[in-house]
Amino acid sequence: MKKQMLSAALVALLAMPALAQNLAVVNGKPVPSSRVKALQQQIEASGRPVTPEVLAQIKEELIAREVFMQEARKRGLDASDEYKAQIELARQTILIRQLFADFQKKNPVTDADIKAEYIKPNQAGDKMKDGALDAFFFTGGAPAGAIAELASS
Repeated sequence: MKKQMLSAALVALLAMPALAQNLAVVNGKPVPSSRVKALQQQIEASGRPVTPEVLAQIKEELIAREVFMQEARKRGLDASDEYKAQIELARQTILIRQLFADFQKKNPVTDADIKAEYIKPNQAGDKMKDGALDAFFFTGGAPAGAIAELASS
C-alpha cells in the first residue's frame, strides 16, 4: 500500500512541470497554457476585461476545442480538400490583417490628418452619393430630404 502511494506521489511530482506548461491533457495530448494567454490577449485587445469567470470560460473552451479537434482528425477531416482550401483562405486573411495592422502602426492617423468639413445636409447627401464624403453626422430634428433619400437608396 505504501509503495502504491509512493508511486502515485512520484508520478504526480514528475507531472507537475508539465501541468505548469499545460492547461490540461486531453486523451494524452497536452493543451498548452500559451493558448490561454493568446485568447486572453485577443479579448483584452478588443477592450473587454478578462474576469475570473471569463478566464474559466476560456479554459473550458480550449479543452472543448481539443476534444473536437481530436475527433475531427480521427475522422480524417483535416485531410479533405475543403479543409485545406479553408485553411489557405484563413491563412491569407490573417496575414493580410497583420499587414494592415503593421501599416497602421507605422503610419498612425493624427488629429492633424483629419479635416472637419462643415456643410449643409443637402450637400452632404450629394457628396456621399458621389463618393467624395465618407461620413456625415447630423444632429437636429428630422433629416433633410437629401439625407432621407440617401438612407433609402
